Amino acid sequence: MHDTSVVFAFDAKYAKYCAVALHSVLKHCKSRLNVHCISKDASDDDLARIKNIADRHQAKITFHRELKYSFDGWKVTEHFSLATYYRILIPYIVEAERALYLDSDLIATCDITPLLNMELRGNLVAGCAPLGGEFGTKMPTHDSDTYLNMGVVLMDLALLRDGDFLRACGAIHDKYKDRITWLDQCIINEFAKFRKLILNPRWNVLVGGREFPPQERRLDAYLGRVILHGAGPTKPWMEWADPRVQVIWRSYAEEVFDSLDEVLQKPSTIGDYMTLAKSLQRQGKYHEASRVTDDIIRDLLRQISSLMKKSGA
Repeated sequence: MHDTSVVFAFDAKYAKYCAVALHSVLKHCKSRLNVHCISKDASDDDLARIKNIADRHQAKITFHRELKYSFDGWKVTEHFSLATYYRILIPYIVEAERALYLDSDLIATCDITPLLNMELRGNLVAGCAPLGGEFGTKMPTHDSDTYLNMGVVLMDLALLRDGDFLRACGAIHDKYKDRITWLDQCIINEFAKFRKLILNPRWNVLVGGREFPPQERRLDAYLGRVILHGAGPTKPWMEWADPRVQVIWRSYAEEVFDSLDEVLQKPSTIGDYMTLAKSLQRQGKYHEASRVTDDIIRDLLRQISSLMKKSGA
């Protein structure tokens, strides 16, 4: 039996969603877990909710709020804050030989004990290689090396510490700053090149990714066997997300929150509404999709009219 340390790292924006992810993990897990949450700015209320979930499932939990490294000057993007780099601090925060890192936008539908007990066999990390692999990254690729998604990653913390992980990751960041697309994921892949164990893809099924089942198929066959990961800009708590994923995510969220109003995200941009319209069309809800599309057109016409008036046209 290996160490059962499980780590989440998030900023205030994702604290509520971490509570749902943690609940899904603990609900199915047959091992007694040591949970670590790394977050500098999560509210006391959100952390109290997470602690209550851990207590409910008799899991030990530790919060790490004071970080010795700030990542000032490291690259950020519209979708990724500095908190994404907290994964790089795990070997220095968690006093264990190994740990399983999990993103906050996932749902575990099965027991993760087999994953925790996976032998790393001298590799630095173990993760899944989704279809498309390094799709989107501008980092150099290497023959005989596989690009992994780091939303679910088993880490050999002792080997990473021995390899001066933090300093090396800083050097990789500085060297490839203009080329890293998925930030710490690209950096860790480069650091661990040729020393990665590829896991069965069931441990990280990207809902919305290329291997996601076609629209006409149901997700029932996946439940109880996989970790569903809401990677990408559209998350399971967004009303324009795939409705099959929403149903699953909400079933866990309802066991955490008295009301989902505080966690569900409504569309606010034209892009959000366009995605919602496409989702409704795929569901065969053509009338609702047409109504959303009409609203988009009316809004665009209002904006054009306003701009024309301001320009005096």
